[in-house]
Amino acid sequence: MTTPILEVKNLSKVFPSGVKALNQVSLKVSAGEFLVVIGSSGSGKTTLLRCMNQLLKPSSGEVLFENRPLQTIDSGIAMIFQQFNLIP
Repeated sequence: MTTPILEVKNLSKVFPSGVKALNQVSLKVSAGEFLVVIGSSGSGKTTLLRCMNQLLKPSSGEVLFENRPLQTIDSGIAMIFQQFNLIP
């Protein structure tokens, strides 16, 4: 079995208001795989992506890139938002 290029382990995010946006989410992505995150509005898709690219700090769990904690490396992960904040 190959080591995943990206691994999310037991990721949870609880906001100060008490809203639990993520609850023990885990996933593995191998090199060359194509991943789609789908779900209804408010299901935590954006929160998951923001935790994966370090725009939000998870309440618990970890994100590993090439088997190393994401916050310890320059991963090259970026995000373009739906609003045209970055590109005119």
